[in-house]
Amino acid sequence: MLPIAPLLLTPPPAPTQLAQLSSPLALHQTLAEGHQARVTGLTFHPDYPHLLISSGGKNDSQVVVWNWQSGKRNQRDRAQGSGIESFALSANGEWLVTTGADRYIHFWEMPEGKFTHTLNVDFYNLLSIVISPDDRLLVSGGLEGIRLWDLQNRRSLSTLARFLPVTELAMHPDGTQLASGTIQGTIQLWDLTTGDRQQTWQAHEDTIQALAFTPDGAGLVTVGQDEIIYLWETTTGNLSQAFEHPPGSVGAIALHPSEPFLVASIQNRLYLWNWLTGEQLAQWPLHTNWISSLTFSSDGQWLASGAYDGEIKIWHWPQFQLRP
Repeated sequence: MLPIAPLLLTPPPAPTQLAQLSSPLALHQTLAEGHQARVTGLTFHPDYPHLLISSGGKNDSQVVVWNWQSGKRNQRDRAQGSGIESFALSANGEWLVTTGADRYIHFWEMPEGKFTHTLNVDFYNLLSIVISPDDRLLVSGGLEGIRLWDLQNRRSLSTLARFLPVTELAMHPDGTQLASGTIQGTIQLWDLTTGDRQQTWQAHEDTIQALAFTPDGAGLVTVGQDEIIYLWETTTGNLSQAFEHPPGSVGAIALHPSEPFLVASIQNRLYLWNWLTGEQLAQWPLHTNWISSLTFSSDGQWLASGAYDGEIKIWHWPQFQLRP
């Protein structure tokens, strides 16, 4: 096993001024009667900002399209399988791709939200799926490795890694790099133009549970089963920040699209940090049940949260002002 990285290999950047809360996190809408189990995915539609897409986990297997402004459910459809564990929406908003802990990739036509067809993959235990920003490449990851797909033609291109037990994937904002996390707590960075592995390091002591690139692509946020949240430099693999929080498993993370904000859920509470400095800025109780999914709207004005009981809430993101 690779050695665990020391706590801080590079000094933190100078503190940013953006930190003072000037308006509250306000509940806008509660979406009910959509899922009967854990909400496993949430995303706002890029072309229809009033639409929110959600997916359900074990014993649910549903994709629901909501008009979150009115609180009404537009469409609900179900695919075969025991539940949806990961999904990705194409940048053009035309396709949603989902997978569960099995060997199937499901396709849903958007914004209608209708299940259309399934790919049968010879890799079992698929756990994560991502799409490149140009909608040309689909990447699936699971306990038997990573595979690249031609999204438009629905055909396999190549196997990026075989017998690598992958639990999470993240796509770089420019689509040239892929991050993968494994059950051993390691991180791999891949060059998608060549297929080469660029870096590998031991990020956590146990399974990687979440990955996300910062909007500028210079950082990678990781969450492990060890209940620790880290920020790594993608060019060096050095650790930049460790985010302190109360004991407890991290249910979900999300990064604000334009400001240096990281949010993470622990049980039913949301924690907010400035990811440039590591400073914790606020915390709020959002649900009565544990939070399982988080996402920001593309303009950063709205936050959606989903819980283990199937409840979804839409929050108006607070305003921040510069410190004097």
